Amino acid sequence: MPLVKVLISLGLTISAPIAWAAPAPKWPPAPSGLQTAISPNEIFSRSISDSSGDIFLLPKAFNFLLSEEEFQPDRLLPSHIAARPDGQPAALIPPHPMITHSAAWDYDLRIPLAFYDPTLQWFKHGVYNATAVQQDVAPTLADVLRIAAPDRSVGRILSEARRPASAVLPKIVAVLVQDQMGWQYFAAHPHRAPFIRSMMADSALFVNAQVAHVDVETAVGHAAIGTGAYARGHGINGNAAWNTGLWVAKPVFSADLPDQKSTDSYPLLYNAATLADVWVANNQNKPNVLSMVAAQRAAMSLGGHGSMFRQGKKTDVMFFQERGDKAFQYVTNESFYHLPDSVRGKSVVPYATAFQAEKGGRWFGHELVTASGDPVLRFIRTSPAQVRFESDLVTAAIAELKLGQGRDTDLLFLNFKSSDYCGHTFGYESEECGEVLDAIDNAVKRLVETLRTATKGQFVLVYTADHGSAPLPELSGGKRYNSTKLLADLNKKFSVPGGRLDALPFMSNSQIWVNKPELARAGHTIADVVSYLQKYQVPMAAPWNMLAADWLKKGKPPTDKFFYQVVSRTTIEQGQSLHPHP
Repeated sequence: MPLVKVLISLGLTISAPIAWAAPAPKWPPAPSGLQTAISPNEIFSRSISDSSGDIFLLPKAFNFLLSEEEFQPDRLLPSHIAARPDGQPAALIPPHPMITHSAAWDYDLRIPLAFYDPTLQWFKHGVYNATAVQQDVAPTLADVLRIAAPDRSVGRILSEARRPASAVLPKIVAVLVQDQMGWQYFAAHPHRAPFIRSMMADSALFVNAQVAHVDVETAVGHAAIGTGAYARGHGINGNAAWNTGLWVAKPVFSADLPDQKSTDSYPLLYNAATLADVWVANNQNKPNVLSMVAAQRAAMSLGGHGSMFRQGKKTDVMFFQERGDKAFQYVTNESFYHLPDSVRGKSVVPYATAFQAEKGGRWFGHELVTASGDPVLRFIRTSPAQVRFESDLVTAAIAELKLGQGRDTDLLFLNFKSSDYCGHTFGYESEECGEVLDAIDNAVKRLVETLRTATKGQFVLVYTADHGSAPLPELSGGKRYNSTKLLADLNKKFSVPGGRLDALPFMSNSQIWVNKPELARAGHTIADVVSYLQKYQVPMAAPWNMLAADWLKKGKPPTDKFFYQVVSRTTIEQGQSLHPHP
């Protein structure tokens, strides 16, 4: 198929966005819920590690699990949905719980993967149909840098897009991991993000790239990109990890340290070397590494171990602080990382105040800063104000660190995370997220111009995403469900009555951890749990879907099985052929 037709089929444009005078595309776009080139069974197999769960879950298409706190009334917010050429909302989704990403379906898994090389020294531009995964990024960039990939890397070099080895190295290798921005985000806003679309059209673009692991979450996706490994290599199964020794779930990279304050940014708990670690070590600590992501689990997954790796240099790895005396600023763990002076002490609040004033006092009815001057984090971080703030910070940090000015290739890792916060809160289809996408498009354009100026075009920029997201259930006909309630139901049935330890102590979005002796003491097996879950019914009702009455009128069943497939880790390890349950 000619390049232009392929790009059009993906909603990409060569230069300018399609004019609104053209017929508007059918809206809302309908994610298919189809499985991708790599089957869920293979995805589960790749996700097994010493710390993974004992049961793997695949909800039916468009269904997903949330914790009980996400169903609290004060968490519920409406979403504005636009279908009109003037951009004004044509529909309002009533206040609803959040949306998430968790399952091995196409809307969660399919992501862009583009290698932008404006001088064509390292990559051949074009559209590539071969399947690519996040684990392929690190070995491909290691090949560009003429070093070995990190030792736990199992991805392949995307050699079909590579030019013959060059004697010249890029001045900067940048990796922009846009959070939650799989292909579904672009399909929902076909007339937005003209710069990003044109950049991808002028890149080595892998249109069938995908996430190939569960949980489909930020920490795992960034670790895959940073190391080239799966969970068996890097040890990260999700944003939170079940610790059987402590009998508690903790955020990844968190530790209670006796000699300092408890921290959520402790790189010792990261089990694989990253591309950044290897590159700095190979070059005697000379290259600069700048990793800036609001979530520390992502900033560290890309930026690596800092001075903890071979007692090397403190690299510039920074993340957003939500609480405490440095709230609303980017900070770091100064035991292992460095914070650029141009970033230190800078707050997002003035950006939120200015943006709110620009919007006439409220943004889609939301106050980013109250009349008394109190910042409202949940709305600030979902808005374009956060993107503008981060764009200024990274531009200043690039200048301060003189990225691209030295003899050694510098590394830059970046994520404008508001796309994820907005998608969770309002749904990626919303006008709220459309405005965030516009802000990100402007920020990416500015970033590319900054890199071009700093390096005279001698740079490579990888543009990709850590995952996609499920559509709003109110638009898809899917259902959210309460994982806290589900886990309680499981333990009521499968734990010893009155016992102190649950037979099923922890559930993530797509895995369940089992206390096998306790389960056996109650007279049950993992196969019993799997059978129960395969038959587990959920009603079409609020708050699982806030437009349930409308969907019932359209013929949706009043109750339905929640899961498409449930399988034990043992079954996966034995390589049995799996089929959807009846």
